[in-house]
Amino acid sequence: ETTMQIKNFVTCKEAAGIIGCTADHVRLLARQGRIKSRQFGERTWMIDRQAAINLRDNPPETGRPRGGKEPG
Repeated sequence: ETTMQIKNFVTCKEAAGIIGCTADHVRLLARQGRIKSRQFGERTWMIDRQAAINLRDNPPETGRPRGGKEPG
């Protein structure tokens, strides 16, 4: 990889700071393929900087939809 490509990646801790969550949660997102990332070895994840920014600016909806039961 070129230096330019590597500069586009941040550590899980740095990504957590961008997104506003824990580094453990960032690793979970990476393992699940929910954030653009690269794995180096068995334990080291590097996260795409722009993907972290996008996740911060456009957080997914969480939980189940709200609403009561239909009458009847």
